[in-house]
Parts: sequence; structure tokens; C-alpha cells
Amino acid sequence: MGRGADDLDCRLREHLRGRGIRIGEQLPGERELAAALGVGRTALRPSLDALEAEGVVERRPQSGTFLLALPAAPVRGDDCGIALIAPFQATSEPGSREDAEWLYRVVSAFERVAVPAGARLLLKDQSPFLHDPCSIKDLAREAAAQGARAAILLHPAGPWEKITCALALLHDAGVHPVIVSGRDYPG
Repeated sequence: MGRGADDLDCRLREHLRGRGIRIGEQLPGERELAAALGVGRTALRPSLDALEAEGVVERRPQSGTFLLALPAAPVRGDDCGIALIAPFQATSEPGSREDAEWLYRVVSAFERVAVPAGARLLLKDQSPFLHDPCSIKDLAREAAAQGARAAILLHPAGPWEKITCALALLHDAGVHPVIVSGRDYPG
């Protein structure tokens, strides 16, 4: 997708978020929507296709296009990185196979939503460093140095004090940290 298409995607998202259209309501017709954005219908259709693939809109033949969910807010520039830090590969530990499958589904969901909205995902795999209890801190530093604006630690490995230290490092670097895990951490 070219730069003009990316800009149109952002403008369409902003338009839909700012028009006061409620979930379930019909969008203006393609001609009206294209005119409001200053483009032709042919240029508008790939952006609508992307929103439909994300589950934001639904096109109903002979009925129109309906808003199913508010689109993610558009993000621009190189500072829109979101780091996903996790042990992505299965290990020999019990439950690691299920963890790897869960992580794959979570990352896929992030990609389907964040990437079309313009976010850049930084995947940081902790698996090769599982023997190092400080690896989560090192990966957090790398993510911050590579321009992440947010970091999500998914099932991070290591003792709780190292994980909380990584969260603090991210916070201090201006990166918004979140931890998502169902694990019990010793600590």
C-alpha cells in the first residue's frame, strides 16, 4: 500500500471516528464518503476493504455499509511502535506448547488490528534467553531503544522482581508498559 493509500486510510478512520456514527448505523454512500474525503470511489474502496477485513464495517449488498465497531485511532510516524515481548517458542516445560499457541493467536490479533491502523509491531522473542533471569529487562531496554511507544509483556519468563524491574525500565523510558499473563510468578 502506497503513502497516499496510507494517508487515505488514516483520514477515513478519523472521519468515521469523528462523525458521530454509532455502532450499527449505516455509513454514507460511497459517493458521499469519497466526496467528503476528496477522493474518487475507486481510491476509497481499498480502504473500505481493509476496514471490512478488520471487522470495522460490513457491506451488505443492496443495503449499504454499516459500522460494526469504531476503527482504531490512526497512528502516524515512526514513533508508533508497539513491542510485544514474550517467549514465543515452545520449550520442554509443561504447558509451553499451549502458551506458544496462545501467544501466536494474541500476536495475530494484534497484527490484524494494529498494523492496518499504522502501528509498527516490534516482536521481541525471550525464548533464546530463558536461562537468563535478566533477559526480560534487556529486551525491554532494546524495545525502548528501537522506538517503542508501548510494550506488552505476554507471559514473560523470569522471577517477578525482574519482570517488575522491566516494567519500571519501560515506564522510565516513556514507554507505556502492560503485562498480560495468567501465570503465577514466584517472588
